[in-house]
Amino acid sequence: MLKKLRNVLFMAVCFTAVCGLTTSCQMFEDQYANNYLTIYDLERHFTACGVKIESAQPVIPRVCRADRGMSLKIAGQEVGIYKYDINKKVQLEKLDSIAKNGYIHIMAIKYPVMVNGTFMMLGYHKNPEKVKIVEAFKSFSAKKE
Repeated sequence: MLKKLRNVLFMAVCFTAVCGLTTSCQMFEDQYANNYLTIYDLERHFTACGVKIESAQPVIPRVCRADRGMSLKIAGQEVGIYKYDINKKVQLEKLDSIAKNGYIHIMAIKYPVMVNGTFMMLGYHKNPEKVKIVEAFKSFSAKKE
């Protein structure tokens, strides 16, 4: 009888552990569901949402420690878009830190940022088109357009 009880408890513990792992994996997948999308997909999404992009230029994302970066000129001001590669531990940690804090330091200046999946946006907070930009950025998801 005691042996059966031990087996049942062991199975319950294993089941709980497996459920916990699959749930956390699912949360990880959901959090970064737009990982396969590109900065160019985001640029097209902005345009589809009515955000007028005056110019777009790739940037070297050294300061943000991202994989890719792009500067979008919207309403005469630059908005930075950065894509992180979550398969690289350093970039995943940086992205998680930015998402948690809601800001990034660049040359000792604190900038507010927004994170959506594996994308980070900065320079939007003083833009005259802020409402449109934020709405478009938040709605950028894994759904194909």
